[in-house]
Amino acid sequence: MKKKKLTVQEFSVLFSQAQELFNKGEYERAKERLIRLASVNPNNPFTRNYLGLVQLAQGLANEALINFVTAEEILPSICKDKKFLADNQLVFAVNIATCYGLLEDYKKASEVLIHAVKKYFASRA
Repeated sequence: MKKKKLTVQEFSVLFSQAQELFNKGEYERAKERLIRLASVNPNNPFTRNYLGLVQLAQGLANEALINFVTAEEILPSICKDKKFLADNQLVFAVNIATCYGLLEDYKKASEVLIHAVKKYFASRA
C-alpha cells in the first residue's frame, strides 16, 4: 500500500503534536507521530533527530543512535545555509555522542565530539 503524502500543513501539525507530547513525557504517542512522519518522508533530518530524542528518553540508545546518524547524514543534502548546517551538525553530533556515552563507548563519544567541534569552528573561519 502506498503511503499517503502529507501537505506541509499536515506535516507541521503532526510534528508540533509530537513535540508537545514529548514535552509532556508522552513518549510513545510522540513516537507514533514521528514514525508516521518518517515513513512519509524518510529524508527529513529533523524528524529523524526528534525521533532519536524520543527513543533516547525511552532508554533506547541503540535505536536513537541510528536516527541521529541518519539525520546527520541527510542534513547536508537538504541544507544550503552553511551556518544553519554547522549549527545543526553540532547538535546532531552531541546527540550521537550522548548515545555512545550511554552505551559506554566513551572513546567513540569523545571522538565524535572532538570531530564535530573542530568541524564547527573550521566552518566559522
